[in-house]
Amino acid sequence: MTLLDLAFKNCLLLMDGPVLRKGWIVVNDGFVHSFGYGELPSGEVPAGMRTEDLKGSIVTPGLFDAHMHFFQWSISRKAVNLYHCISREDIIRKMNERYESDIRPFFDSCGILFGVDYDESKFIGEKSISARDLEIAFRDIPVMIRRICGHKIILNSKAMDLLPIDSERDDGVLLEDEAMKASWKIELPEKILAEFYKEALNEMYKKGLTGGVDIIPRDTLSVHTE
Repeated sequence: MTLLDLAFKNCLLLMDGPVLRKGWIVVNDGFVHSFGYGELPSGEVPAGMRTEDLKGSIVTPGLFDAHMHFFQWSISRKAVNLYHCISREDIIRKMNERYESDIRPFFDSCGILFGVDYDESKFIGEKSISARDLEIAFRDIPVMIRRICGHKIILNSKAMDLLPIDSERDDGVLLEDEAMKASWKIELPEKILAEFYKEALNEMYKKGLTGGVDIIPRDTLSVHTE
């Protein structure tokens, strides 16, 4: 018997069909062998198999995210969280605090100070921030910030020079596909990228996800699959 051989009882079982409120399920070699509701039949449990009493917990064979941006999400976990910022000054302060701190794994890995999840609709006063604001505050540091929707990125000139971005705009603002591709152009050492992926995978499993569909840069495919 291995960790892939388990029996569960007293669970809320979500399968393809009706919800089984006092369900049981037997997993053999990682696959669902049998399931039902009521008392777990002794004949369904092979000798030596461990039985877990889930006491009403939900059991589902797997949850699959059909629209996930795993690469962007994994690097975002190391970026500066701007979600609670209520002004452009607040964003600049948070970015400066990260730059001056000793804990800045993303910047130290790629040389870009990256902030994510800002939302100008929360701003008190003027509800905007521009590349010029970043230019004035960070003259010598490559800086880019991504809006909470993921479809807008603002960069200062240092970041534009560092990333090979081909855009028709000249105002430091990237939208839609250009914004997504900009994060792909951030070059991270393979070892660091693998660590970011591993942390993101562990978080995904904690949330109950067992698979997903993603769009990733071709040059990170080997790290992603490993």
